[in-house]
Amino acid sequence: MSAEENKAIARRFCEGQDLHKGPPPADLCAPNYTAHIVGFPSMDLAGHAELAKGFYVAFPNLKHIIDDAVAEGDKAVIRFSLRGTHQGEFMGVAPTNKEVEIAGVAIFRMVGGKVSELWETFDRLGLMQQLGVIPPPGE
Repeated sequence: MSAEENKAIARRFCEGQDLHKGPPPADLCAPNYTAHIVGFPSMDLAGHAELAKGFYVAFPNLKHIIDDAVAEGDKAVIRFSLRGTHQGEFMGVAPTNKEVEIAGVAIFRMVGGKVSELWETFDRLGLMQQLGVIPPPGE
């Protein structure tokens, strides 16, 4: 696959999660798909789907905004922002109706035009600060 094709797959992966409110698109994932998301144990597609559904329950209008995408070889990297409104319980935090914006980076490894592995990190501290759970710096 070309770099442009790999970037397109990464974009469709995120768009599919937003469209289906959680699970990564199964048709874009290799049979041995593994997600490595910072702060959570490595998981297969079913595990990633369950984790993601929890985010979309808490933030039903959650949307990936792709800020940047690069690719080389069998990898694509996206820098993204997640935007949504906290309308359901999230990690023990009752709904606040606050709008949040969370920065993140995801690295996709492709095999045969499908995502075989995902490494992702996002600003969990910033999210908790925006929800009022943790005071922002200087307070």
